[in-house]
Amino acid sequence: MKGLLLTSLNPVKLSVSEIEKPVPGPDEILIKVKAAAICGTDLHCLQGDSTVGSSLPVLLGHEYSGIVEQIGNAVSGFKIGDRVTGETTAYVCGECTLCRSGWYNLCAERKIIGYASHGAFTSYIVAPKQFVHHVPDEVSFEEAALTEPVCVAYHAVIVRSSLSAGQKVVIFGPGPIGLACTLMARMKGASEIVVVGIQGDEDRLKVAGTIGADRITALKGDSAKDWVEAIGLSGHVDTVVDAAGPNPIVEAAFQLLKPGGEIIKLAWDLSPLAFSISPLVIRAYRIQGVFSHTWPMWEAVLSMMGSKKIDLEPLITHTFPLSRWQDAFDILIQKKGIGVILTPED
Repeated sequence: MKGLLLTSLNPVKLSVSEIEKPVPGPDEILIKVKAAAICGTDLHCLQGDSTVGSSLPVLLGHEYSGIVEQIGNAVSGFKIGDRVTGETTAYVCGECTLCRSGWYNLCAERKIIGYASHGAFTSYIVAPKQFVHHVPDEVSFEEAALTEPVCVAYHAVIVRSSLSAGQKVVIFGPGPIGLACTLMARMKGASEIVVVGIQGDEDRLKVAGTIGADRITALKGDSAKDWVEAIGLSGHVDTVVDAAGPNPIVEAAFQLLKPGGEIIKLAWDLSPLAFSISPLVIRAYRIQGVFSHTWPMWEAVLSMMGSKKIDLEPLITHTFPLSRWQDAFDILIQKKGIGVILTPED
């Protein structure tokens, strides 16, 4: 079968190559891929600056949906022909305190599909049965391929955030996760949702305005002071969601938040902080990091997608065959798309 294979990060070598069709083990499911979405982390691999590392050579792609093709002899609860999607987890130890308490997303031994094992930019993928979920009939394969970023947003806004009805939230970053956070904030009854991007994000910000944002802002300048002035609401925001990453967002959040407010941080910046974090103490702010997701979050999100409480159609902007992967990646690099889907050709 053909797959988008990463063979080197320095220099980057990424191409459609012929690889052997996988065979499921006793506890695994072979899935025929119908749709696979491109994640920002995949772009980092293309640009040679991935922070997750890779076991090369490896097929990229960890946001996907498809149909059960074959099941291992120890698998129950699934049958051939089932419509499914899968989590990004390829392996966890299952024995540590985090795994045993349900937070296997934080397991020190966790390995990720598309980096430590072959991913979904191909025709077939093998996934451990415990990380595979049924897709409701009402959900398209393209929508199901976006379940993963929506689960990150659900984890951030529904599970971790204290945002409640009538409160104000500022969301930095109008990518798939930031837009999914917009959907979640509207679901929580926020009275004012402001989605913030930078110059070049105008197309994505327009989508934010159609799915629940009360106001959108494309920032100019590169300082926290400039950003706060453009956003307004200084000292009046209950929650700031950082789905973009640059450290000045935290500095801006310190000025936007009311005392006792919270920062929900989904994205990261590896550079050191260049500002004081004293406001964290003086104004009793909370910073909550959010990483990945767990089985109950996937089930909740898929249920809401099935009942149309969450509509992801506005986020699906482009679909390309696997052979046009470069065009698909370029669309995202140029910020002309949001949910960009690759489909296999064999």
